Amino acid sequence: MIVQTPFQQPVAKSPPGRSNGLSEAAKLRQGSRRSFLRKMARQSCLLQDGRWFSTLSFASMGPALEEPEQATRQARLLLQRYGIVVKEWYRREQGLLPWHKIFQALKRLEWQGEIRRGYFVGGLSGVQFAMPAAVDLLEKLHREDPAAATDMVMLSTLDPALPFIAASWQLTDQRGQPLKIVRSAANYLICSGGDLLIYGENDFERIVALRKLSAAQYEKFAKLLHNLLKLPQPLRPKNRLDIICINNQPAADSRFAKHFIKAGYEKEAARLVLWPSRI
Repeated sequence: MIVQTPFQQPVAKSPPGRSNGLSEAAKLRQGSRRSFLRKMARQSCLLQDGRWFSTLSFASMGPALEEPEQATRQARLLLQRYGIVVKEWYRREQGLLPWHKIFQALKRLEWQGEIRRGYFVGGLSGVQFAMPAAVDLLEKLHREDPAAATDMVMLSTLDPALPFIAASWQLTDQRGQPLKIVRSAANYLICSGGDLLIYGENDFERIVALRKLSAAQYEKFAKLLHNLLKLPQPLRPKNRLDIICINNQPAADSRFAKHFIKAGYEKEAARLVLWPSRI
């Protein structure tokens, strides 16, 4: 029999003697699912210190801001995040006001003398707004001799400190073949003295040299990868590093394999492996 009220969809009424509740098997599955979720929540809490609470309440968020004030605060946020703000960076963000409103806020900040407007980075379209500290840093780097810097720096291709990969760089490997940079948390670029030296994919399973490197540079790079295994367990990408390919050749057969072995790597079939115990 079907019973229908003016505000409800038709609901089947169970015959006498039969329960509308879940079956025993369904209750068991539901209980197992809840138990699993509770276990996952407990494990997640172990990895996160501190006290967590919702920030969506009025006590946390405060009264709603007028749109011009929202645009100004969002413009300041972009300036603090990138140092130099252009439309390309705005497109990488979510939840912001339309660009023309942010643009007007940036112009107001420039008129107030808080930021500068100009053309600071080649290859980026449109007008650029920059914090004075960012401009001073660029001028300092421009005056220095890049060749004097010898330290290698590892940057994720998603790192805000390396935004220009998506702009206009036409990268090639050491043989001159075009190289596509994929923006991913597991992909990295190795820089030194303002130059890009190495591109690593999938936590350096595949390594491509962007220019001809010396033996000393390969050895320094091999030691630099030790830092990935020194990270705390929740942040460590893998429990060991597996290098499968170096410059489109099997890693263990590469003529550069000896530099990695010197830094503690071991041969395992056609790959090179670094264990935490070897660092």
